[in-house]
Amino acid sequence: MSEGEGTLVDKSESSSFEDLAAAAAHEIEEAKLAEAAASKDKTEETKTDEWQDLLGSGALLKKIIKVGEESNGLRPHRSDICRISYEVKIKDTDTIVEKRDHVKIYLGDNEMSEGEGTLVDKSESSSFEDLAAAAAHEIEEAKLAEAAASKDKTEETKTDEWQDLLGSGALLKKIIKVGEESNGLRPHRSDICRISYEVKIKDTDTIVEKRDHVKIYLGDNEILQGLDLAVTMMYKGEECLLQMAPRFGYGEIGLKPGESLGLVGEIDGPKYEGPVIDADTWLDARVELHDWVEEPEHENLPIAERMETGIRRRARGNWWYGRGEPTLAVQLYRRALDVLDESDGGITAPTPSGDIAPTSDDLQALLEERLRVHNNMAAAQLKAGAYEAALQAVTRVLTCQPKNAKALYRKSRILSSMGRNSEALEAARAAAAAAPEDSGARKELQRCEQRATRERSVERRLAKRMLGTSPPKAGSPDKKPSRTKMLVWGSLLLSFLMGVASVLVYRYKIQAH
Repeated sequence: MSEGEGTLVDKSESSSFEDLAAAAAHEIEEAKLAEAAASKDKTEETKTDEWQDLLGSGALLKKIIKVGEESNGLRPHRSDICRISYEVKIKDTDTIVEKRDHVKIYLGDNEMSEGEGTLVDKSESSSFEDLAAAAAHEIEEAKLAEAAASKDKTEETKTDEWQDLLGSGALLKKIIKVGEESNGLRPHRSDICRISYEVKIKDTDTIVEKRDHVKIYLGDNEILQGLDLAVTMMYKGEECLLQMAPRFGYGEIGLKPGESLGLVGEIDGPKYEGPVIDADTWLDARVELHDWVEEPEHENLPIAERMETGIRRRARGNWWYGRGEPTLAVQLYRRALDVLDESDGGITAPTPSGDIAPTSDDLQALLEERLRVHNNMAAAQLKAGAYEAALQAVTRVLTCQPKNAKALYRKSRILSSMGRNSEALEAARAAAAAAPEDSGARKELQRCEQRATRERSVERRLAKRMLGTSPPKAGSPDKKPSRTKMLVWGSLLLSFLMGVASVLVYRYKIQAH
């Protein structure tokens, strides 16, 4: 993380818990990804024959009666313009409450408006972020009810009890210093917050992480998920204690001595030196929210600051990717691309030779960093099984750098996963040519060539069977006939001779008369 000076001002608008809900819904997002992966092999008949529990609470059930275009994996995002038809009835009755046909809505705005015009599909696949945010509305309402119920509590009461933030016991909070609650302001997702925190193994004095007055982008998973979520529920100046379940800390992978802590802003940051943190290890934390500001418009930032922010997000995304969390990595990479975007065309306007158009050194570095992020995002999307999105990301890199060995290698892996083996072989050959000394590229080429050889062999055998040209299995040339076969042939020959003799005897008798 990078540090800075100066006083940060409060927001001019009060929090409506939307960003808290979006952050809290990450658990729901992971469940949806797991469900999507588990349902890959389901037939259309199976999909249309069962109810799906969208929130895991039984409050919103869905049953598909007509399967949509799932091949490209595209779903609408929040604020997209959608055209839908729907009918709402009172349950188990024929009473129609609402009915609309081909109505235009702005997704996530909780309002509808009618209009005409052709609606186009999105160019990027959904990452479940907006589904998770919408599904978290139930959590949002629970937090509002909790806030209303706590209005009459005294400061002494607030600092003397543990709050169950999610209602599952997995994230507990205890206020030890009340913040500025009079204005009701709390930070939103993507706000720049300045915090101090300390993380320990539960019920021990072993410090895992400790940072003072560090800058974070809230909701970007630049800190542990439990900390990120808790900050969205804090007021300026508030200090609290947390108890975090493993899934809000270091997850199932845990943390071993010598492994990177992935501290944002420190690319070659410190290594962990404590005891092993396993999949069952709870964490204690102490967090203080000093202040925050809104994230500025990216177009107004100097190139140096945009580069610094993009690199820190890419580095944190790499850390999550290395921990087997491709979904979180993709979120960080997308946030990095937001700030690395270049309004004058960026990487979407290469020169005829395929190279980035020469500009100032700073802008050139910015665009090259953007290509690195696209390349890494393709790897994360491949690991998450989002093959179409991964192919789009790697294609953007190759549009500007057609001989980028990493991009060619990943394109080959993606195409192989999609079953497009001939194209994968072509990409693997290009990768090996671009980086002849790279062992990974050589292994990928060998793998693709072996697969191509097997496929050609199978095709030849099938063709021979279809045309009936398969050669008969040749027996041993010196193999002698078996005793059984000799007896059979001998019996047949004897019967034939007896038949001939009978005919001759019969004719002789006829002639004698």
